[in-house]
Amino acid sequence: MMQYLVILLDDTSVSFCHYSNDSKESNLMPIETLKAGIVFAMKENLNIQFVYPCHKLPQEYLEVIDRIDHTNIQPACRGGNGEVIVLNDIDDTETVVLRHGVSYVLRIDKLTLFSKVDKVCELLQQVMRLNVVITDVETFKDKDIPLYKEFLNKLSMAAELSFSKGKKVQCNLLTDRMVLDKMNNCGAGDTTITLAPDGKFYIFAILKVDLHFGTFGQFQILEFFFGKCSAIPAKFLQFLYRLLIQLSIPYMELSRDR
Repeated sequence: MMQYLVILLDDTSVSFCHYSNDSKESNLMPIETLKAGIVFAMKENLNIQFVYPCHKLPQEYLEVIDRIDHTNIQPACRGGNGEVIVLNDIDDTETVVLRHGVSYVLRIDKLTLFSKVDKVCELLQQVMRLNVVITDVETFKDKDIPLYKEFLNKLSMAAELSFSKGKKVQCNLLTDRMVLDKMNNCGAGDTTITLAPDGKFYIFAILKVDLHFGTFGQFQILEFFFGKCSAIPAKFLQFLYRLLIQLSIPYMELSRDR
């Protein structure tokens, strides 16, 4: 069942997962597409997650965003004012003021993870929640397993120390796994769908992926591009079917009435 709509506000919006967004040229989502996306989420009863670029948005955009309940996912370069802050390197902690009640995503490669484990542990003890995303996980070899095990041991000791002081920290690599009773993947195409600045829906919250559907402005399903993905989740196809049924509803016209 679809639960979230991720709205990428710009082509350079920060990546908060394994994949990197290498786009350098800013392309802000048209304001009408933003408004229509919000209306669409309301009609589908989806939680909205806005993903920000480093540069400041026009005031008009901020006013539209504030009209709806949402979650802000922002890069550390914006000063850390969102509910979710993305750190693209552990050294970002030296320039960001860590805030209580905020979730932090640390995107980090394995070599930095192993060499700066103490700084990662220190970060865990300073925040309420930390998601560690290893950006080159596909490069792991058997020789890396002992180093990763050592990292997890140190991280668990840091978490234990925090708990002993009465601070309940959360970490995707530790505490989340303790309460899992079933497979828990990222949810792309299953519980989450993405609206990009080009007005198209994407399965993944990252631009320039080879699978997308739909033109948001006209709400016409144009075509599927099967590239990197070999299969589509069944729940996503069910969502697509419901969307096809609703194509006669002029969302863009509704957005102009707001």
